[in-house]
Amino acid sequence: MHKMRVLEHPLLSIWISRFALEHLVSLPPQVEQHEKQMLIDEYFKAFARNVRREVHSSKLIVPRANYRMAVTKIIFLDILTVLPVPTSPNTWKVRLTLNYKELTYGTKWVETTDIESVCKSLGIPPTSMLPDGTPKYTLPALIDNTFTPPAVLSDSNPIIEYLERTYTDPDSSRAVCPPASRALHAIFEYHVTQSITAQLLPVMVMHMYDKKTPRDRIHFRQRTEAAFGKKLEDIELKGKDREEHWNKIERAFDLLATSMRARSGAGELFTGSNLSLADCTLGGLLLALRYDSPDEAWMKVSSWSNGKWIRYMAALSKWTAVE
Repeated sequence: MHKMRVLEHPLLSIWISRFALEHLVSLPPQVEQHEKQMLIDEYFKAFARNVRREVHSSKLIVPRANYRMAVTKIIFLDILTVLPVPTSPNTWKVRLTLNYKELTYGTKWVETTDIESVCKSLGIPPTSMLPDGTPKYTLPALIDNTFTPPAVLSDSNPIIEYLERTYTDPDSSRAVCPPASRALHAIFEYHVTQSITAQLLPVMVMHMYDKKTPRDRIHFRQRTEAAFGKKLEDIELKGKDREEHWNKIERAFDLLATSMRARSGAGELFTGSNLSLADCTLGGLLLALRYDSPDEAWMKVSSWSNGKWIRYMAALSKWTAVE
């Protein structure tokens, strides 16, 4: 909740709360509730813009510690595992964003086997269509009951873009995915997907299998073996082939580390110390590797790029809470 705060400054008299706005804005009784909410939202955004202009023009700095997002009523759908944490890179992308924005949310854990039925029952849209025209349902998904009507979304990037639009930080430097950077983020995601994510199954398949619930292991085995035409155990590389494949993945990580060294400024993340969509993508992948395979994948990754990924994960750790 935004705290009402009096500032002794000639240009800025009060840091007003959203709760206070709802009581200060007087609207005729015939205005519908959703229209009232929209007007309040616009008023609040206008107020925030004025505050930013006044703070900027007067050189006054309002400490980040004093800013809090409004209390929200968000349900976040994530994939259940045998661990107390998720192992999906895509759900981690959204969880990192929610934590970074300090939004109040609860997690609804769903087994992969139940994703379609749960999404249909909650009115969550499919993320794509299968070749035969059947809707495909995946997680993450999010239901925001903060407003009326609630927002119901699926797929990580649309969810993050919604959170950016709806819960915009007054400090523009903290934007996770500024509109002007979305094309670059799309290129980055394509690179990570092609050079790292798409290469992981031959060395990660049994690690992934082991972390799934008993029901989901059956589903994962059936689906993966049907796609590859062989047993899971035969998909997994062994011996020299396995090491060469890990070396190929290491080179992709080294390229990322080299690119990150080229930027100016302090901080281990892509834009320094603030979270970006690129960090959500790469951080989600690293978290999945750490939890799916702490004794192989994470041991290897943590030894690469002169310890870059240990430092990177330490910087990311403040937003990795799972409640």
